[in-house]
Amino acid sequence: MTAPVFAQFASRFGCRVVLVRTVRFEPARFRTVWESLLATPAQAIGARTCTLMRAVDAMLQRWIWADPNAWLWLHRCWTGKPCL
Repeated sequence: MTAPVFAQFASRFGCRVVLVRTVRFEPARFRTVWESLLATPAQAIGARTCTLMRAVDAMLQRWIWADPNAWLWLHRCWTGKPCL
């Protein structure tokens, strides 16, 4: 259910993707965390998009499992089966 637009752009133009998140560590204090760059794989454009989205979804899943109370979901993601 993750929108693949940025992966499609990265695949088409050969850009690398940087994943960034903001973490709350006090009631009104935040820290921006920059993850390592995701290199665009050497595959056909459709396969590249899929590979990038899998990497992004895996990182998103790690972030959520590390602190599930920090995330708001408006759809039923937590149904007992993996979201990926």
